[in-house]
Amino acid sequence: MKFPYEEKALLYRELAKLSASGFPLPEAIDAIADTHPPDASMAVLLGGKAGLAESRSIGEAFADAADGSLTDLEESIITASERGGVLAEGFDHLSNYFQMRATTAAAIRRKMVYPLVLLHFAIIIPVVPLLIGAANPGRVLLVSGLTLLAVYLLLFVVIVIGGRLAVKAESDPKIDRMLG
Repeated sequence: MKFPYEEKALLYRELAKLSASGFPLPEAIDAIADTHPPDASMAVLLGGKAGLAESRSIGEAFADAADGSLTDLEESIITASERGGVLAEGFDHLSNYFQMRATTAAAIRRKMVYPLVLLHFAIIIPVVPLLIGAANPGRVLLVSGLTLLAVYLLLFVVIVIGGRLAVKAESDPKIDRMLG
């Protein structure tokens, strides 16, 4: 199940606030569940509550409930903060971390607009003079369209591979090191 960074940040922020206010975790989970959070958050909350009822640790209960959408980092921080008696701080650290990841991803997407516009101009502008003096403008447009299609295909492949590498980097130190 997809669990976006923004949703994780919100879930952990709410858990941190309620835990810091002295709410027992099962009651905090109920309070958040009553607000009808997104499906991924709801699955973690309800599964986590069921795991707590079975006397499992909070980290284990949340990790099992998340069906693989929680990282080892999340499970480790939740488990360590539970053992240290600073659960609210652990949730707060996770909230800050995922908010930073969401903000960074959005900034990267915003900053990619200008290079993509330039790329289109670099392909289209040289074609304009050719169209004016061309005996067969349809062929010029076809070649330009195919060039744009090839660029789109290449970008798609790079984005898909990059996304998969980024996901693998969360659990594989070699890939994480390679990506910097």
